Amino acid sequence: MPGEPDLTTVLDSIYFAPHKKSGWHDCLNLICALVCGDAARLLRIDKQTEHVIAELPSQNLVGADDSDFQNANNGALHGRFVADGLVVELKVRRASEGDRFTPRDRSVLDELMPHIARALRQGSEYGVLKDRQAAVSRPNQGALLLLNAQQDVVFVSARAKEWLSQTSRMALRDNHLYLSSYKKQTEFSDLVRYCMDERGSGMMALPEKTGAVRLLISFEEAGIDGIFESNGLIAVFILTIEREDIDDEGAIAHWLGLTEQEARIATRIAQGDRPADIAGALSVSLHTVRHHLKSIYRKTGTHSQSQLTAMVLNLPL
Repeated sequence: MPGEPDLTTVLDSIYFAPHKKSGWHDCLNLICALVCGDAARLLRIDKQTEHVIAELPSQNLVGADDSDFQNANNGALHGRFVADGLVVELKVRRASEGDRFTPRDRSVLDELMPHIARALRQGSEYGVLKDRQAAVSRPNQGALLLLNAQQDVVFVSARAKEWLSQTSRMALRDNHLYLSSYKKQTEFSDLVRYCMDERGSGMMALPEKTGAVRLLISFEEAGIDGIFESNGLIAVFILTIEREDIDDEGAIAHWLGLTEQEARIATRIAQGDRPADIAGALSVSLHTVRHHLKSIYRKTGTHSQSQLTAMVLNLPL
């Protein structure tokens, strides 16, 4: 048929798809043209539950629901590939007034499915590499570690190596981070898991005699455009703060619009003290400290001690 792409062109589009902004959309449109379909859907299926966990429609799919692809009268064409826990389905629709798909069309789709699955796996690996490159090439990366979804350490900056060699609070062994206490280890693992699941960030403290250490943990967004993306990486920034660097309570009160007592509490929170410790140091009740904390959160627009700490640490003191 005039204008119909050849198989080589479609295969090229499959393997280039992960590297282009609209690569998968363009690829699906070419597949539709190859088998004379009207629209297509690329699905990623959960192997255990058979539920759809990701879906990408072709750009010319307008106003169609899944029944359009299930209805045999509309000439639906299905392809499926299962390998290494990856389940991929491709559904191509043809208008009801058109001819039915031929055995040749079904054979072509079956031939394309392994290539689509391979391109998706390669795209995921490419996404991890791109995320890592973006993280490690940022200016002034400082003491940085990168973790994958299994919490394996995949990158350690020079400053992070230096800090790890000088502290007893954390150690790197067999590509895993180990904290000095079971409680902190659990807190760290839970926070990394939360950041990965929620695509978010958080902060935890490692108390030191001469100051405080903060672990700023942040999800690094996957670099692939579209739904078939990498799992992403977790960046762990080690922030070492000396107490004298954040003890200007007057400046903190000025910049954040706090009372003197609120500034004292905000300063100690940023230094790594717990509310109970602050209550003892200031000779007030724990209830009073928590009351002031609520006021501080309201005035600063923060919602947690980690967010407040990050704000204080970034003040031009």
